[in-house]
Amino acid sequence: NITRQDFVVVLSRIAGADLSKYNGKTKFADVSPSAYYAKAIHWATANGVISGYNATKFGVGDSLTREQLVTILSRYAQKKGVNVTPSAAALNKMNAYSDAKKINPNMKNAVAWALQNKVINGMTDTTIAPQGNATRAQVATILMNINAYKVIPGI
Repeated sequence: NITRQDFVVVLSRIAGADLSKYNGKTKFADVSPSAYYAKAIHWATANGVISGYNATKFGVGDSLTREQLVTILSRYAQKKGVNVTPSAAALNKMNAYSDAKKINPNMKNAVAWALQNKVINGMTDTTIAPQGNATRAQVATILMNINAYKVIPGI
């Protein structure tokens, strides 16, 4: 599985973010300013790409879920000028999965957008596993899909 902080590091590198502009200090008690991921988290939160669980907890060490992953990518895409509003057909496709009701309501549009743009597929023909942990292999496949289908400029 990939952790929340490690995915933010990966995304900051793909984005070519100049992390020297960030001191690593965040509002999150679980992010040490000297940690290898601190500047990347500072960059991502300052740019609205990711948020913590609440005002003081980022979730360092927690595995990234599939729905969190596509939500972060959707936010990043939006910052790059991509329209991330899913079509009605994409929402219907998402809702056809047997576990669609498990998708966090705040993340449904991101999941539907990811399905619409072939960023992700279901885990099976009938499930999407929104709260399943994202593996490093899945992240690599998702980033390759984004590149192959030109979903987000620069990836």
